[in-house]
Amino acid sequence: MKKKFLAICGAGIGSSVLLKMLVDNACQKFSIDAEIENGDMSAARGDVDVIFTSLAFAEDLMDRFPDVPVISVKNYVDNAEMEGYFRELGLVDS
Repeated sequence: MKKKFLAICGAGIGSSVLLKMLVDNACQKFSIDAEIENGDMSAARGDVDVIFTSLAFAEDLMDRFPDVPVISVKNYVDNAEMEGYFRELGLVDS
């Protein structure tokens, strides 16, 4: 089944694009079929499997979407960190 991921930042054109690329790299490495979108806070929605964002927006997104895992990514260029999140979420075997 295709997974749905969101990469969210303040304006939807900077760090969310980097996050989207990082999520895409992990999906490719683990052969996960996924639809990955990026956008600003107004684009966030609860019909996805995971929301990836920065620490600045994580709490607000967790409050708005309590049933969706929200991951606060620390390093936007670290593939290993993102792969770790995928393992923590149970998206891949450890």
